[in-house]
Amino acid sequence: MADELQSKQGGMEGEAAVVADVVEDATVVAVGGGTVDPIDVQILAGSKGEEPTQIDQVEAEVEKEGVDAMHVEEAAVRRTPRSRKQVERIQVEPLQPKEEWKVPVGPGRKLSDIDNVAYLLGKLQRKDEMLKVLHNLMYRRPASYKVIKNNVLQFSGFVYPEGTKQTEREKDEAKLDAKTIPELDEILRILDLPRGKGEGAYKAAKIKRILEFLDGPVATNNRSLAQLEQKKKGKKSVARKRSRKVDTPQSGKKTSTAKPATPAKKAKVESEKEWDDRLSLDSDEPLIPKKPEGPSDAVIKDTIAEILKTKDLSTFSMKDLYRELGDKLKFDARARKAFVKETAMKIIQGS
Repeated sequence: MADELQSKQGGMEGEAAVVADVVEDATVVAVGGGTVDPIDVQILAGSKGEEPTQIDQVEAEVEKEGVDAMHVEEAAVRRTPRSRKQVERIQVEPLQPKEEWKVPVGPGRKLSDIDNVAYLLGKLQRKDEMLKVLHNLMYRRPASYKVIKNNVLQFSGFVYPEGTKQTEREKDEAKLDAKTIPELDEILRILDLPRGKGEGAYKAAKIKRILEFLDGPVATNNRSLAQLEQKKKGKKSVARKRSRKVDTPQSGKKTSTAKPATPAKKAKVESEKEWDDRLSLDSDEPLIPKKPEGPSDAVIKDTIAEILKTKDLSTFSMKDLYRELGDKLKFDARARKAFVKETAMKIIQGS
């Protein structure tokens, strides 16, 4: 009997040793990051559905230790300090300042040094469209309204980049060719250039005259437009003062200013006054004035027709007609001003 008990006890100790080895291996696996399957332990231990034994308690402890080890490992992974990336600093290069554009120096005089051109340009507003046209033609680039007028006044002639004169010249001609005759006439007026007569009034001739002037600007007129304008203003001021009729101030009366007479009324008054002077007893004037000396009306009419045939009527003025008519017929055409003007208008209208 004692031998049987010792045999059973030895068998249990052997099974416990096997379980211990398994538990030891499971513990090592759990600590290394694995898990222990309770079923495997139960199979090894042979405790299926039986009451908890010492082996079952060992299994529970091993399982608990394995789970705790897994949680510890996960926590360790979560708490691992993140690797910091090296800060990359962006090197900002300083902006290179734009090279300031300067007005090129040409071979001619500055427009500001040509009195008439400077006077006419001075009348233009800084936002005037004609300034944009001139600046684009002179420098082949736009400009802000703050400096555009000064740039035009500082222009002293075309400056072509080396080897591009022919190409740029053709572009300049194309720019002007795109303009209308009135626009070209306005450019000519501002540059104090003649609009041209006969063949000189053609568009191509106007373009050529403008470009030749801009190649090297020089004064083309000796008369001062500023002085002429001042004289005109002075004459108008004097005429305005004379046209006002002011009563002599008297006691109890206010000074009244009469409105200037209309041209028709003025002519009528002068005509009546002229006849009164002629009919006066003290006047030596003839009752009917003599006809002005000079060629006959027929000769004047034929000469006017001959002159108008060869002229560009868009640029030919009455002033030019009086001068040329007087030169041909050797008389003062202004003495027959009314007849000359009436005859010219009839010829132009074809009557």
